[in-house]
Amino acid sequence: LPTGSGVATRDYVNHVEATSTEIVTPVENTARAHVFAAGSIGDRIWLDTDGDGIQDAGEPSIGDVDVVVHWFGLDGIAGNSDDQDFPTTTDSSGNYLVTGLEPGTYIVTVDTADLPAGITANTGDPDGGANATAQLVLSPDEDRRDQDFGFRGVGRIGDRVWYDRDGDGVQASTGEPGVAG
Repeated sequence: LPTGSGVATRDYVNHVEATSTEIVTPVENTARAHVFAAGSIGDRIWLDTDGDGIQDAGEPSIGDVDVVVHWFGLDGIAGNSDDQDFPTTTDSSGNYLVTGLEPGTYIVTVDTADLPAGITANTGDPDGGANATAQLVLSPDEDRRDQDFGFRGVGRIGDRVWYDRDGDGVQASTGEPGVAG
């Protein structure tokens, strides 16, 4: 189908004749074919080092993370028997792509259990929900490479910096003052 042609349904008729010595019986059956212009969904999962929800130059990728692209099926209703999942995993560059998709409603979900330790806060989310999921509608022959998800670590590093006069790596209760700044 040409670009933008959408979903088409067409009837095809097969004509068969069964012959015996006594009668000739024509038999017809109709088959319905569902034809669509395939689309794709994907893009990148990254470490949002400044936590602003915007993918900036130099912010590293997060690879080896499972992503599920869930289609609501032909009826467009989530949870029915015609729904279908398309699982994939980000490559070392944090990229993922699912191709050959029918037009319709989809939910993209990032498996946060696959994120590196300490990285859990979803800062960049295509639909703004910051919940590691995004819902979208895919048009016929549409290439949606805008489903990026940014994450940030939730840990903190810090304590006290002091002058270790005796060089033992342990802060003594007296005689080893803190360093300002």
